[in-house]
Formats: sequence, structure tokens, C-alpha cells
Amino acid sequence: MNRIGRCIFAGLFLAAAGMAQISTPIIPVGVDQVYTTGMISFTTSQTAQLNVLNVAPVPSTAAGTTNTTPACSVQLSYYDAQNRLVKQGAVTTIAPQTAITLDLTTSQVPAASVTTPRIAIRGVVKVEPPATTTGASSAVVFASSCQLITTLELFDSVSGLTESFSSDTRLVTTSYVIPLAISNHE
Repeated sequence: MNRIGRCIFAGLFLAAAGMAQISTPIIPVGVDQVYTTGMISFTTSQTAQLNVLNVAPVPSTAAGTTNTTPACSVQLSYYDAQNRLVKQGAVTTIAPQTAITLDLTTSQVPAASVTTPRIAIRGVVKVEPPATTTGASSAVVFASSCQLITTLELFDSVSGLTESFSSDTRLVTTSYVIPLAISNHE
């Protein structure tokens, strides 16, 4: 995370801590994170597959432990070179140590995105913030607790052999919801 992002998180943490000192209910902070792969082109004989693995540890079930690693809610999508949505999966919960995928074939690509025999696409992973409740007992959530590994691969649709593979992703947006104190004064 860059220096500005760390400063924003530190400021939000200090602001929330200061508001908590006065016993005022706090609206939790939610963070949407969106990651993208690079562009890759594929043809009619290939299938694109976007894979996301949650590498967070499995919650411990031993007596007396408090490891309660939450599942992650994510939405997988494909966009074309003009940033038009090509295909979008449903918001899905990924438990620790499990994975989800979203496949795309050229027959699923809208006509507007097909400009040459090779179709340029990129994979996008949107990480939803954990669900929280409001009120005095609410915890403030500053970042997603998801530990994800994303890969994009192209494979031959007939043989199933992988022809191209990338695990390079970039964080493109992070949306912050600022904590607000709710006044009890009339």
C-alpha cells in the first residue's frame, strides 16, 4: 500500500478511536477493493478463466481458540479494451483455503467487444467489505481481511491445455466510507 493510503488509514483509525472515547455510536468503515489483471487476447479456440483463491488460514476448531477468519465476498468480471463489461459473475463468498472461477468463451462476448478475430479482455476482482452492524458495539472495519491470489489463464477449449497464464494484478480503486459520529444532543 502506498504512503498516502497508509496515512488515510491511520487518520481514519485515530478519528474513530477519538470518537469511541466519547461513547458515541460509530458508523463502520467499509472498504471496497477492486483489482485488475493485465489485458490478454484470445480467439475462438480458447477459453479465459479467472481464478481467485482465498489463502487465509482455516479457522481453528480447537477448544479455547479465537481464530475466526471470515470468508470473503468477491465478484469476478471481465472487461474489454474499451472498459465495457463483457461478463460478470454473482457476488460469491469464498471460505478460507477455497477458490472460485469465472470462465469466458468467445461466444459469450457481446458483438460490440468483437473488433478483430482476437478479443482483448482483462479480469476484474471486486472485494466486498465485510458486513457490519451499526451501533455503539460495532467494530470499525478499515480494510478487507481477505487474502486473495488471483490468476488469469487461457486454455485450449478442446484439449484443456493452458496456453497463457498470469498472476499479475493491480489494485485500481479503493472506496472509503468515513466513520461518522451520531450526535445524541437535541
